[in-house]
Amino acid sequence: MTKVIILGASVAGSSLAYLLSRKVDVTMYELKPKMEVGKKLCSNICTEPFVEMIYSWGFTPDDFIKKQYTNVKISTRNKSIDFSINEFEINRIKLVDTLMHEAEKNGAKLHFSSKFVDFHREGTKFSVSIEKEGKIISDTADYIIGADGAVSEFARRIGMWKGRKHFLYLQGMVDKKHLHPSFAPGENTQHVFVGTGFGYYSYVYPTGENLFSIGLGDNMGKNVRLMFDSYKEYLGVRDVSLQGALIPQAQVIGMKKGLFLVGDSACETKFSLGGIVPSMTSAEAVSDIILRGKYAKYKALKRRTWIHSLATRVLRKLTERDYEELFDIMKDKKFKDLIAARDRFGRKEILTLMSPRLAWFSLKALLRK
Repeated sequence: MTKVIILGASVAGSSLAYLLSRKVDVTMYELKPKMEVGKKLCSNICTEPFVEMIYSWGFTPDDFIKKQYTNVKISTRNKSIDFSINEFEINRIKLVDTLMHEAEKNGAKLHFSSKFVDFHREGTKFSVSIEKEGKIISDTADYIIGADGAVSEFARRIGMWKGRKHFLYLQGMVDKKHLHPSFAPGENTQHVFVGTGFGYYSYVYPTGENLFSIGLGDNMGKNVRLMFDSYKEYLGVRDVSLQGALIPQAQVIGMKKGLFLVGDSACETKFSLGGIVPSMTSAEAVSDIILRGKYAKYKALKRRTWIHSLATRVLRKLTERDYEELFDIMKDKKFKDLIAARDRFGRKEILTLMSPRLAWFSLKALLRK
């Protein structure tokens, strides 16, 4: 029977373990203890494809959805634009736990507190070295998949680091009474801030009763903590407990024969930096290759990732005035669905992005020094 080793047990790894475990021999190694898997800084906001995928995998979407959002307001300090969306805050920990549990029921072997050390080829197979409880153990497989996150050691080892870059994001929870009322969005609204003083972008969204999540991020190497303190002051927030995380900037990373990267380890993020749906999509795509020899989903994901990488490059160069010009462009009805469709980006969306006015705006930004 075909054997697959998966390195990493968060959304990408657990999704892949579940999808493969019904057909092949799966062993997964995770660096963290089992109780810590899935507990990472993340907005946990997903677009509609999450619902479609989780349903097609045999689960009930409502079991994982905590909240629905129907609107996003994007603002500079002087101007705003609103978009209709259909997005969800999910229970990430429950999602990962459920996928791991179902994979184990299907026969997958899951190992925690297990550190990937190295790998090498053994004929037509691969051997990995794993450190567990102070000892080095070896395991062999037909395929190895790196799902070990933004700073993937596996990507480094197989020569697929590709000079990737990261954003550092800081996020905290605040009580509604500690947030200036003008910045507290409605129950089903996300509020995003762009332009001067807001890093790459910042956000406020309601989560739970009278609680809001606030976050800000920008390129590594910038003083993100100072930016966050300024942003916090702008929102009228005084005390907030902070968490931080590295998020890879979208970049197309390929594969090698028998070796794959999925999710954050493959830099499969959106220009808005959400990685849950891309991770699940990546798991579906690699599963299709291993089980059926089909590459269509993999190629589509790579095209989508390229579009997001281009969009990220454009947005990183925009000034506050540029954003306000972009708001005027995006008021055109034909652009209204682009935000909501960012996990789909197919032929229709690509043609919309190539519309002369939006394409010219993007080209001017890319050519700017």
